[in-house]
Amino acid sequence: MAVKHIIPLDKVISRPLNQNKLKLAKQLAPGKVELALNLIGYSDEVVKAMEFIFGNSLICDDAETAKKITFNPGIRTRSITLEGDIYDP
Repeated sequence: MAVKHIIPLDKVISRPLNQNKLKLAKQLAPGKVELALNLIGYSDEVVKAMEFIFGNSLICDDAETAKKITFNPGIRTRSITLEGDIYDP
C-alpha cells in the first residue's frame, strides 16, 4: 500500500522562476520554450502547491532547445522536453 504524504499549503514555500530567466529563454528559443506553470490549469486554492511543483521548470519542444536553455549561464534551470527528457544543470 502506498504511503500518502500531505503538506499543508500554508507550509509550502514556492520559488517561482525569475522572470528575467524566462524572458532570456524565450529570446534564445522563440516559440519553443514555456514555463511549465503557464501550461497547466489549477484552482486558486492550490496556487502555492502548483508554483512549488511547476514554477521552476521549463518545457521545451526538443532536446536541442532544452540543452541550450538549461545550460545557458544566464538561465541554468531545469528543462523538460515534450518527450519527457529532463535536463538539470
